[in-house]
Amino acid sequence: MESRKAIRKRLVKQKRSLFIQKSIGVTTALASTSGVFTTMVLATEGNASEVNETEVAKSTKSTATKTLAQSSETAINQQFKTTASLNVRSDASTSAKIINGVGTNTTIKAVAKKSGTSVNGNTTWYKLSSGGWISGAYVTTASNSNSSSNTSSGETAVNKTVKTTTALNVRASASTSASVVRGLSGNATVTVVAQKNGTTVNGTSTWYKLSNGGWITAAYVSNVTSGSNTSNTGNTSTAEQAISKNVKTTASLNVRSSASTSGSVVGNLSNSTTVKVVAQKGGSSVNGNTTWYKLSTGGWITAAYVKDAGSTSNPSNGGSNSNNSNSSTNTAEQAISKNLQTTTGMNVRSNASTSSRIVSSLSSNAVVKAVAQKQGTAVNGNTTWYKLSSGGWISAAYVKDAGSTSNPSTGGSSSNNSNSSTNTAEQAISKNLQTTTGMNVRSNASTSSSVVSSLSSNAVVKAVAQKQGTAVNGNTTWYKLSTGGWISAAYVKEVSGNTATNPGNSGNNNVSTSVNGAAIVAEARKYIGTPYQWGGKGPDVFDCSGFTRYVFLQVTGKNIGDWTVPQESAGTIIPVSQAQAGDLLFWGEKGNTYHVAIATGNGSFIHAPSTGYTVTEASSGFSTASFALRVK
Repeated sequence: MESRKAIRKRLVKQKRSLFIQKSIGVTTALASTSGVFTTMVLATEGNASEVNETEVAKSTKSTATKTLAQSSETAINQQFKTTASLNVRSDASTSAKIINGVGTNTTIKAVAKKSGTSVNGNTTWYKLSSGGWISGAYVTTASNSNSSSNTSSGETAVNKTVKTTTALNVRASASTSASVVRGLSGNATVTVVAQKNGTTVNGTSTWYKLSNGGWITAAYVSNVTSGSNTSNTGNTSTAEQAISKNVKTTASLNVRSSASTSGSVVGNLSNSTTVKVVAQKGGSSVNGNTTWYKLSTGGWITAAYVKDAGSTSNPSNGGSNSNNSNSSTNTAEQAISKNLQTTTGMNVRSNASTSSRIVSSLSSNAVVKAVAQKQGTAVNGNTTWYKLSSGGWISAAYVKDAGSTSNPSTGGSSSNNSNSSTNTAEQAISKNLQTTTGMNVRSNASTSSSVVSSLSSNAVVKAVAQKQGTAVNGNTTWYKLSTGGWISAAYVKEVSGNTATNPGNSGNNNVSTSVNGAAIVAEARKYIGTPYQWGGKGPDVFDCSGFTRYVFLQVTGKNIGDWTVPQESAGTIIPVSQAQAGDLLFWGEKGNTYHVAIATGNGSFIHAPSTGYTVTEASSGFSTASFALRVK
């Protein structure tokens, strides 16, 4: 029979064995986890004190110390330069959440380092002064010149308002070599919350930290008195006064989100552009003028650089109500008949003006027939505009004569009856239709007209007119949609007037998709060839989310978000297979997406790919998108 002493020794031995197993399990599980390891291991050691086995406690304590040393930060103050574009993560691990990015050849400041997951055999990770961690595998030590050391000097808290004296870059830190995060226009009023010394610009080493993030040099700003700043802030919130008149710009102007020079830029107008204003109110002063005008298309412009264009022309719909010689889009048309070929992708507009509504678009090298010409707004110094046989106007700046022997609409004789049928009179109607298959929306009632958007099967749309066009499956009737564009009657059926949604698309309304889709794609194509730059918000450089944000701002006036994750919430998520023109495509899991693009509706997409590339239209990779989103 086993003695009491033997039983106790056996139980102690079992407890020790169990404790070691548990400790090893906890240590292994927590070696890759940050933040909670110390507490859990110490708690385990505390519970084991009753075992009174010194060597076990020492072993566990040694393991804990080793693991903690691997995850503990070491404070440093050092500058590095990236040798490639890098993700900035929330912790020292390739599985940690991506919170930002750094472009190649960017000088960054590290304030701490620690060991993390291995990247190319390198386990060192650096903590940035701006927050987040990057792997040490793709950085080199930056030279510690005087200018570099200046950027690491201490910040001094301030609270004042300054105005830019010229257009300025806003940078990630107080250095001209730091990455550009956005830009400010001249005469922009901003609030600064701190200052410190950085690289010298025009003899001044002072840099200001903005209230909304980023740094600007003090070399090109002037102080704004607190009184005037208070006045401007109040002006932007004064009541709107409804008006209705046309104004013409006397200089190139930014269109802003509010009646203030510090409002975000949502668009721009070229010189001599005629626009319709629907309201006015007081805002920040520009050249002594505090009046701001609200455009019929959305956004605000200062009254300092516009003049009254009269009230008889309607620039928003391209109409003409008089022979007003002041409006270049109202000049007399001269009948012509010639074929033209585009030299680049371009928009077709409702009138001879860059501010007129976009009705469709043409790809590069497209051959079209012009039936009239007149003078309009200048594009690259050329004021001639051509009226197309299919409707709409294009600038002469980007076309060349294609000869008169071929018919661009059909590729045959210009007397082709089916082509001329697209010019038959429209008959006004009002009824709802439902598609019986996926189909294209075209710029006119012809299968040879340009595709402006597309509709999925079972989409419900409203038709406002019909006319005869090219035959599709023996049916020559075409319907004009309330959102613009034409569809063949061959693949639609009439539905009751109270059918408001698309049953094949989770209740999404295809009407709004069609009108925005064509305009979104047309706007996106304007920027093909624009260079990629991390953090680029346009229009001269873009990153992927900056590109999508800018395009939607121009067309809808809506800010869909500054980077991919906020843009995920700008609408309704749909399968990639249902993506139509103007929908967004995302790559990566929701909440951790890393790329976004704009679908064109024909199996391709437009995007800003990565460093070293430009904005481009591509089809390869469409099916690899993780999900799509229809912007509300």
